[in-house]
Amino acid sequence: MNCDAAQPWMMSSYHPSDVFWSTPTSTSTTPDSQQYVAGYAPTNSPPKTAEINQLGGVFVNGRPLPIEMRCKIVELARQGTRPCDISRQLKISHGCVSKILTRFSENGSIMPGTIGGSRPRVTTPKVVEYIRSLKRADPGIFAWEIRDRLISADICDRANLPSVSSISRILRNKTGVNGPTSSNSQIRYIRNQLAESQLQQQQLQYMEYNNNDLGQIDRQMNSNISYNVNPSNTTPPSYDSYHFISN
Repeated sequence: MNCDAAQPWMMSSYHPSDVFWSTPTSTSTTPDSQQYVAGYAPTNSPPKTAEINQLGGVFVNGRPLPIEMRCKIVELARQGTRPCDISRQLKISHGCVSKILTRFSENGSIMPGTIGGSRPRVTTPKVVEYIRSLKRADPGIFAWEIRDRLISADICDRANLPSVSSISRILRNKTGVNGPTSSNSQIRYIRNQLAESQLQQQQLQYMEYNNNDLGQIDRQMNSNISYNVNPSNTTPPSYDSYHFISN
């Protein structure tokens, strides 16, 4: 199949009316009388027109390369054609050819990337747990080494592999969120232990003080009892005549 003759984007003066980037077929200025492509509503922005690159190929700025051309690029590359030759043969820029072939070699996909938006979340709980286990096993491991481990262990592939910044954020959240919590719990535990030890010391001192007082009281009571039972002076007191007289 001759790509130059069959594909409309390879013709510099061809503006088809049945593709999504074409201009309205009617030249009337009345909005109600304009005929738009089926399924596409008019927009406020002016329609994009095809442009010609340095190789003579037609492209629309901001639009991805069609799937047919992407397949053709991959087929030629598998046949051993160099990217520069593919670029000249298909009249596509060398950067576009290289980007498509690089994406195909890394992800195995020829689909174009999304325009705008953010990257979908790929850090599943399984991936996060595996990253943290690697960090616990080897605290000095780097983020790029963790990415290689994720691929070698078949946890992720090139399509859903987390970036280095994502891995760093996971490890930073782990140390930044759980770290203060564990340190605060340790501080509370140490304070409780100190308070308990001080309380035990106070109780021991109080018990020793009470024991000393009780010992003194017991010794005093024993001395009184021994005096009353076995008095040291058994001679009764002598009363002289003066005592009775004075009384």
